[in-house]
Amino acid sequence: MAAVAAAGCGHAPHPGELPDSVNDATSPLFVSDAGSGVPTCPLGPNGNVCACVDQALLGEPPNLYFVLDRSGSMNEDGKWGTIVNVLSNLVIALGPRVNVGVAIFPNPGATGPNSDCATGIPVVDLSHGDPQSGQPGPTARALRNALDTVGASGGTPTAATLTALLPLLKSFPGKTYVVLATDGGPNCNPNAVCSAAQCQPNVESAQGCTPTGNNCCAGPGGGYSCNDADPTTAAVQAIAASFPVYVVGVPGSAPYASLLDTLATVGGTARPGPGPQYYDVATTDEPAFRAALFQVAAHVAGQCKLTLNEVPPNPSLVNVFIDEQPLATGAGCILADSSGADTDAGADADTGADADTATGADADAGADADASAGDDGGSDVASPMQSATGNTLFDASSCSWVLQGQTVTILGSTCQSIMNGDVLDVRVVAGCPTVIR
Repeated sequence: MAAVAAAGCGHAPHPGELPDSVNDATSPLFVSDAGSGVPTCPLGPNGNVCACVDQALLGEPPNLYFVLDRSGSMNEDGKWGTIVNVLSNLVIALGPRVNVGVAIFPNPGATGPNSDCATGIPVVDLSHGDPQSGQPGPTARALRNALDTVGASGGTPTAATLTALLPLLKSFPGKTYVVLATDGGPNCNPNAVCSAAQCQPNVESAQGCTPTGNNCCAGPGGGYSCNDADPTTAAVQAIAASFPVYVVGVPGSAPYASLLDTLATVGGTARPGPGPQYYDVATTDEPAFRAALFQVAAHVAGQCKLTLNEVPPNPSLVNVFIDEQPLATGAGCILADSSGADTDAGADADTGADADTATGADADAGADADASAGDDGGSDVASPMQSATGNTLFDASSCSWVLQGQTVTILGSTCQSIMNGDVLDVRVVAGCPTVIR
């Protein structure tokens, strides 16, 4: 089947129809979301459209499983609505690069005594991401619909929920990463006994409760309001024996910062350096939520080296798109050698954001995310790139990205932005002349 010949390709001449061998929609080289035909990508230099198809990447997408606190305090300042918006946008941005599932706590359908402390439940089954990143599809819509039907109410049965989810998490094929987002300390343990200092109404300075004197957790039923720290730590540690657990502290969680640091540490995802070891959301503004969740996603799905299913038939008609804008590169950054040999500057470019944890779990998202072009994503590369045989090919400092065989390697500040979570929509597209800066 011939490609759709769209008008205009910026200042470069239109490449014309791609050969039939390229445009076969059944070819494993390309991904189509347009039925049996080859899609016409809404992309291209200067915003115009070429006859083009998205390149499919090798590797099994990882599982990104969210466990969300919907306790009553999430109603404050619209926190629940904000996290639903941000999570929906994250799933849209990631598209096919992850599988997504969601559980919430407490169970919104529970009834009867102590239903506010009912163990949480899955509300979005683990599903493949939508076919095209940046475009809402069935997975993003299902997630949004599921979370829009529940509000924020009840307590924070974190330990019981995580314990109940462990068998489900173990049933998933492939690599799994858990994201726990909460705005307060865990509670809802009827068997808990605590001092006034660990009584949450006291910790949060509730009216009539103080750290000394009156203990609001004394007496029958008081254990439900005790800080359930040890069981929650044990539950996170049990999951982290198999899967990394990322901890996101929503505004309101500050009194429990020490516990959240502990959870991030036993979860195998403690952040280095001074400051919180968990992902601390400082304000209820949506950009703050977005930054935290996108940073977590970058550890799981961020890649600077993209391995394609096959060598592109015409390397001069390949572009890398970042947030739907073409990333220009230098002349000579697409190698004549298309044997598939890997380029390597002799240094690893994990940008300092390696998400491998002490549990041994690998966060390369099924494909090698090492940019192999410098210590920090290529920004420090000064020596020429070399082929596997050691022959000098070009000076990598002139390139924003390079193509050799099946491998596209993104370099410099763009790679750093990907690994920081500032950019999640990354695509390799064939069909338009490569944009050269």
